[in-house]
Amino acid sequence: MNPSKAGLAFLFFILMVASFLEVGSFDSHLANAIADDHPVVWARIFSQPEFNRKDPQFQVAAGFIYSSLPNLITSYSALINERLPEWICYFFLAIQTFGLVLALFVFCKVFIKDPFQALLTAALTFFIHPWAFNLAYYPNLIFTPYPGQLVLPFIVMGAAELLKNRMARSCLWLSLAGLVHPALTLQFLVIAFFYLLFTQSLKTHSKSFLLLGIPAFFALLLPLWIMPKPVESLSKAEVLPSLLNHPHAFPWRTPIFWPWAVPSFLGILILTGLSLKKDILKTRFFNASLLAFVLLGAFHFLSGTFLFFEGAVFSGLRVTTLLSLLLLPFGVQYLLQLLSSENAVTQAWSAFILGFLLISQRGLPWMGLLAVFLLEKTPPLRDSAKFAKGLLFTWWIAFLISLRPLRALDLEALGSTIRYVLAPGFSFSTSKYLLLLAICLMLLWIDKKYKPLITKVALILLVGFGLWSSVETGASSREPKKMALLDVQNWARTQTPRNSAFTTTQWSWQGKSERAGGLVYKPPFGIRNPYFRFGQKENPQNKSLEELFRKESAETIGDLNDRALRELSEITRSQFLVMDKEKERKTIHLPVCYENTHYRVYDLSHPRCSVGRKS
Repeated sequence: MNPSKAGLAFLFFILMVASFLEVGSFDSHLANAIADDHPVVWARIFSQPEFNRKDPQFQVAAGFIYSSLPNLITSYSALINERLPEWICYFFLAIQTFGLVLALFVFCKVFIKDPFQALLTAALTFFIHPWAFNLAYYPNLIFTPYPGQLVLPFIVMGAAELLKNRMARSCLWLSLAGLVHPALTLQFLVIAFFYLLFTQSLKTHSKSFLLLGIPAFFALLLPLWIMPKPVESLSKAEVLPSLLNHPHAFPWRTPIFWPWAVPSFLGILILTGLSLKKDILKTRFFNASLLAFVLLGAFHFLSGTFLFFEGAVFSGLRVTTLLSLLLLPFGVQYLLQLLSSENAVTQAWSAFILGFLLISQRGLPWMGLLAVFLLEKTPPLRDSAKFAKGLLFTWWIAFLISLRPLRALDLEALGSTIRYVLAPGFSFSTSKYLLLLAICLMLLWIDKKYKPLITKVALILLVGFGLWSSVETGASSREPKKMALLDVQNWARTQTPRNSAFTTTQWSWQGKSERAGGLVYKPPFGIRNPYFRFGQKENPQNKSLEELFRKESAETIGDLNDRALRELSEITRSQFLVMDKEKERKTIHLPVCYENTHYRVYDLSHPRCSVGRKS
């Protein structure tokens, strides 16, 4: 395939559109974000400390703000203009969406000479969202300017220059990455160190190794020397219950780590291994990445086992985010090459696996598919292999048609890996799979003289699946419940006094409401880890909340009666309570200030407010 420059430009245009579609509603994501996922939330807290001192997040705001340059820029911009943080975050989103596409294109150009093929590989990799194939439970956040997502284009560019043996340029990109997200940058530097060991002599090329110290310095600059240092912090005993339930610090303690996350990541490694052949450049980078994963993963696991909390919070298994992103292009290139094979079965399988990666969730089903593909690629098959192939394929189909999305499972009730295999979590899109099956059957049965045309149709379909995925990612921001929370925040901004305070379970209440929020989360889980991480003494409010919940034998805020809610308002110094209707376990008799389809706002102190109701 030698498409014209017009074709290349058209694909770039499609990717620009896809980057826009991935984001969806900026306002909805801001209203629904976890606080440390969105710089604007920290900017609101930072710029108006007099309104936010009662929010538990205020205590750790300095840690999040001063440990990442984007958070720092956004927060200080709020002192100039309260709308400026949002405008800056639009720019950040452009970098982490279309900027990531461009970075992947540059990376793929290192080992793919044809520009169109390199861009196609980069596009399909981007559409698959491989950064979500990690073992530390970091989700796809392409739609929000979270530093852990924003850093990826800089690291990919640094990796591309590393493979080109341009150490000075690589260190420049990685230094920028270190200012965006220190931990991920340091983890990539481990990969870079091992790659240099495999390609250069430590004695004769000591300069290259020394240059890695520059991005390491910038990665440590903000957290070690710029971030304010509190006087005292929580003890390990105080933080233990919270940290043991933290999915990033102890991911293997979560119920879906082994049956879901591990097979996803293993699939990436297997597919990459198939693609290496005798390519020395890819092999060295793969080996360096694998060695870094083993080292950092072992450090993470041992830190958790022996309760070395600082090591567990560093989350060494998060390096799998980088491995998935940087290794998957090798596998995508391999599958695209197989798509041009003369063997019809090989063509069909490669198209199916690529399509499957584009339209499916991650986990066991894709490992089962890959196992079938491996058996297909190793003829002649023995009877036992044929039986295994049939068994795997039958199980895989049964897995798909289970029609049970992961979120529908009662995760706490399912206690073992075996039960997860028997009751899988996979969402099935019939229309997509029928389209994919149709193109695979055409590759199998259409006459050879039409194969070039069918191959092009298959590629167009795969890119179409990618666009479809982008549309769905963006559309998720407009789900009714998310829009309902945005509606409540808009009401609070326009209909309540500027100094109003709200008790809420929403981490990013300040995002669109621009009103103080007294965050009440299920104590103590999930609330103390940031205090320990930044060496911060806990907000005394948390102790009072714990005592209240213990006295009322309450698990959540929805278990509290009217009297307890009044007491809660005294602790949080708030005048309003925002309640999710689905979580109201007791009838609340307090006056309702505002209501929509999913939320109610209760008056806790009887101030005059603009009463409203939206159906």
